[in-house]
Amino acid sequence: MKLTFESVKNKDFELAYEVKKEVGERYESLISFRTGRDFNEEIREYIISFVEQFEKFLTPENESRMNERLMKYNKLVVELKTNILQATTIPSIMICGPAKYPTRKKEKELERSHRLEGELYSNDGKHARFIENTRELFDPVAIQRQLELDRMRKQRSAENDWFDFYKELDHDEISGYGFDVENNRVYITTHGKPSDDTRTLLKKAAMRWSPRNERWQRILTINAIRSINSNVMQTLNLQNMEEKQ
Repeated sequence: MKLTFESVKNKDFELAYEVKKEVGERYESLISFRTGRDFNEEIREYIISFVEQFEKFLTPENESRMNERLMKYNKLVVELKTNILQATTIPSIMICGPAKYPTRKKEKELERSHRLEGELYSNDGKHARFIENTRELFDPVAIQRQLELDRMRKQRSAENDWFDFYKELDHDEISGYGFDVENNRVYITTHGKPSDDTRTLLKKAAMRWSPRNERWQRILTINAIRSINSNVMQTLNLQNMEEKQ
């Protein structure tokens, strides 16, 4: 049956996206002598948990949007789980034996697997962010809180004379900076991927890379501007951002 909140609540549903059988079989062949595990059982449990968590926000008016969100969630957890399974390319030592085992390569592979597992299982990975974003979209309390934050943000922007702008800079790595008042962000753009040293400075200023906007950014506050000035602009001998624009 089609994947919807209603079908999941009735325990009569089919996944719209699944972990491919060959992906699971390949993973099992590399880590165990046992085979036949259904990796989509975990996906189904995630789907059921998602519906149980958000069904209280379901209304006739938002049902279509909620079902679309459920489909996106199904796709996300399958992608994250598939990435974890495909990250294993070197057999376990139990499978191939200790002779000439590529220990160092396996260690690096395990580190990568751990990072990918964090996207699904940690409290700050892609999965956790999707859950939080869903709550902000459909929880009436969260929606009201966001409306109040938006009101306060616009008031603060007006009080500080902030407006949208972008200024180019003459620097080998930093191409410019600006204020995005509508989205409440102060940001820095770069010429491609910055060096490790420059990334360290950006992170020290609590800036995070935004793949969607292709820029380093953080919430727009006076403290944010001052932190960027002291940790990035002054260190790189660039002109300070002005607190009023």
